[in-house]
Amino acid sequence: MKKLYWALVIAMAVGIAVACGQLSDRQDKSKEVSEESIKTESDDERSDLSVAGGGSEEKSSKAKAIAATLSERGVLSVLSRAGAAGGSGMTEKKSEVIKTRLIIKTAQVSCEVENYDETIKSVTAITDSLGGFISDSKIEYPYPDVHRGTVELRVPAEHFETALIRLKTLSKKIESERIKGSDVTEEFYDLEARLVNKKKAEARFQEILKTAKTVREILDVERELTEVREEIERMEGRKRFLADQTSFSTITLTVHEPYPVAVSASGGFWATIGEGFKEGFVGFAHVLRVIIVILIAGIPFWALLFFIGWLIVKLIKRSKRKKVVAVASGTVNLQP
Repeated sequence: MKKLYWALVIAMAVGIAVACGQLSDRQDKSKEVSEESIKTESDDERSDLSVAGGGSEEKSSKAKAIAATLSERGVLSVLSRAGAAGGSGMTEKKSEVIKTRLIIKTAQVSCEVENYDETIKSVTAITDSLGGFISDSKIEYPYPDVHRGTVELRVPAEHFETALIRLKTLSKKIESERIKGSDVTEEFYDLEARLVNKKKAEARFQEILKTAKTVREILDVERELTEVREEIERMEGRKRFLADQTSFSTITLTVHEPYPVAVSASGGFWATIGEGFKEGFVGFAHVLRVIIVILIAGIPFWALLFFIGWLIVKLIKRSKRKKVVAVASGTVNLQP
């Protein structure tokens, strides 16, 4: 009887495990099936199990006894946790499917316009009409009466293409254009998950801090708590940055008025000769400037070089003088 009893226990446990596995597989394969049909299938499976166990009262009482034994041994709890884990896994998969993709859109456009001031006014008006704003602006004067400037504007991501089209209509000629999109979906949701875990850790450290008794324990917990809070602040800052960059796209617009054509005023042979003389004098002035810079900047070097030369000349003169004195003294000694 004991062998039969344990055989029934094992068979019932295997049957419940197989039923849970089949149910999770069916849920994965048929996501479009409604909750009522899933519930009906689970009821049918449970009825099949009850029929397999027997329809009589004696067999149902045995099934209840077996279920009680399984619950005592923790088998049912393990199976229920496995089923819950499977369900949570399905929930996570569904949540991953419905996540919105986060794209950072940027564009750089360079163009030529007829009138710089009028174009900038139009750019400001377009930006305001789309709910954006100008984040940076710069103006230069490469030639007399010629304006060139760079404007960085932020517009809502949903109006990115519209803004580009309307801005390009203001130009006389498009010189360059670059559009870039960076997908930060994975990084953003990874930050969210890590933030949740860090906040749970922060809450645990706060509970531990309440139960700390010695000063050393309090200091250790506060140090760990400070590190966790710093990581949370850093992650939240990065998350805010990504949210801002994805919600508002950046367009860098460089515009300039027509540049003057580089030609001779009168044209012809003599104009070319005159330009040659002019460029020659300019080149001579540059060379002279470089020589002056080298001479002035190298004064310490030239002083050191002069001192070394003077020292060498002095040593040479001294050696010659000694030779003359030696020769003279030798001549005097040779006389009777």
